[in-house]
Amino acid sequence: MYHTPNYRNRGNSRWRDRLRGLLGMRVSRQLPDPGPRPHIGDYIAYRDLVMKIGEPVADELWDWLVFNRWRQVHPQRDRRRYRRLPSETFRMLARCAPTQRDAFVAQMLRQHKPALTRMGPLK
Repeated sequence: MYHTPNYRNRGNSRWRDRLRGLLGMRVSRQLPDPGPRPHIGDYIAYRDLVMKIGEPVADELWDWLVFNRWRQVHPQRDRRRYRRLPSETFRMLARCAPTQRDAFVAQMLRQHKPALTRMGPLK
């Protein structure tokens, strides 16, 4: 006999999840601790925006990103929905004057459409 997953309890867990959500029993996620500077090809995220690192990250820029709640994400383990930014976005942010970075991020938040897909493995 073939092994099949147990789907009997699947409906109960959905109702339990909904009940926990209605009663406010969900625990909001804490912002993860900042890790080391990301390498070229890694992804960083802020709220629901995600961008790929296209060039080396300067210490001053990484400190600013961490202070403003940007964190490195790992696509293989992440099931959240993100809005993927164009590949040249990081380059534009890195070359932006430090006083203009907040305005640049605000523009990105306004400009890009809501996420339609999960992050999944990005290529």
